[in-house]
Amino acid sequence: MRKEFKIVFFILFVIVCESSAAFSYQVDPKGTKSAEVVISHEQLFQRLADKASPFVASFMSDSVHERIVHQIYGCEGDEDTCSNPSRPHNFGPESAIAGAEWNDNPPFLLKKSSLKECASAISDQAVIHLPKQSLCWAKLLKDAEKKAAKGIIFDYASGAALVLRVHFGDLQFLHSMAPDNEDPNITRKRMLMWSEFTWRVATGDFVLGTFLAKTNIDGMKELFSSGWSVLQLFTLGDPTYRSEIKNLAFGSLLHMISDSFALSHTERIETTGVFCEGAPSYQEPGRIVNFHSYGGQDHTKHGEKDTQNALEVHLATVSPSAVDVGKNLLSLYRAGKKWEEVKPYMECVFALDSSASAASPGDGFKP
Repeated sequence: MRKEFKIVFFILFVIVCESSAAFSYQVDPKGTKSAEVVISHEQLFQRLADKASPFVASFMSDSVHERIVHQIYGCEGDEDTCSNPSRPHNFGPESAIAGAEWNDNPPFLLKKSSLKECASAISDQAVIHLPKQSLCWAKLLKDAEKKAAKGIIFDYASGAALVLRVHFGDLQFLHSMAPDNEDPNITRKRMLMWSEFTWRVATGDFVLGTFLAKTNIDGMKELFSSGWSVLQLFTLGDPTYRSEIKNLAFGSLLHMISDSFALSHTERIETTGVFCEGAPSYQEPGRIVNFHSYGGQDHTKHGEKDTQNALEVHLATVSPSAVDVGKNLLSLYRAGKKWEEVKPYMECVFALDSSASAASPGDGFKP
């Protein structure tokens, strides 16, 4: 990430961190060339310093997902080294980092909103994607947080913006979470759906012009517009990484996998040490007991488990860890393995324990 963008987002976090909400292992959103053309970092700072609401997600303050990707790609340094390694480096490509950030910050168009901060984005048909349209983004999520607390669900049928569905609605599986009371088998099925989709983009089965309706993956039509292509879903309004769409899709998959090991997202039992059925080269991670629901959680408690310190504890106490699983998948990705060969391992990574229960805030995360 460019140094000036890191400074801006750190200052932004300090200004607006009255809310401690966090949605996943935290990220440090990068500004691409497209973003720089639209708004300079000085303008972004001034706009938010003057007008921002108390809410902008605290995931912007900490480069945890970036660090995980770099470690998967071989970085063995400490937090400072692997969160933002100096260039040139041989660790995670920027396109994979952008993919890991996509789950928190997908680009989208907004058709309607009563928020005045979003009026120009709607009238100009501007793509909303941090750091572009940052005030509208912040206000949308703050408003959605209040509505979600009242039980409102943001899903495909409602026409809700993609970013709201990812954080509060039917696409929470992208963070290894789920709406309240969702059957864990449904959540797991959707995570495997996304695993197949991103893997097949990453290995070239699907290309930029592939329409989601043409993927024939069970569940995609019910959750994503049939009119969307791979390009529109991942890179709407920003061509920066279109030539590296394979890495971008792989980065998105790594985000979901990493979040499945975050304590405020998913509860797993201790691994038994057995090896994966159907993928005997790999040890089975601890099986999943519960996918947590964000809406009913104490967001301060949630955020405490999405930090660098929480990652340090995870890496020191869990094996196989999120990084271990990511390294296994990177090896398979580099080998060009097809989905059919990878599927048994993914089924093992997201295996449910016999005691798995419906989605809930999770023990220790209730208000």
